[in-house]
Amino acid sequence: MKFSPKIEPQYLDLKGLARYSSLSVGTLRVILARPGGPPHYRPGGKVLIKRSDWDHWLEQFKTAPVDLGALVEEVLSEIGGRKAK
Repeated sequence: MKFSPKIEPQYLDLKGLARYSSLSVGTLRVILARPGGPPHYRPGGKVLIKRSDWDHWLEQFKTAPVDLGALVEEVLSEIGGRKAK
């Protein structure tokens, strides 16, 4: 038996993007309807999203980890500074 590698599609329909993104199809429809949503295509009415376009669009929502210890120290020092005045 010959092994054939699984081919990952470059364009995803809403169900495929839902699996890829871990978001529901309904949530994706809302995202695509908003201004500033990811670029997508509608050949014959079917919604297709290029995987790389989705990944690029999603990058704008990347958050940096928060150092909670430093944040608490900063808040406490500000609170302490205000009480001292």
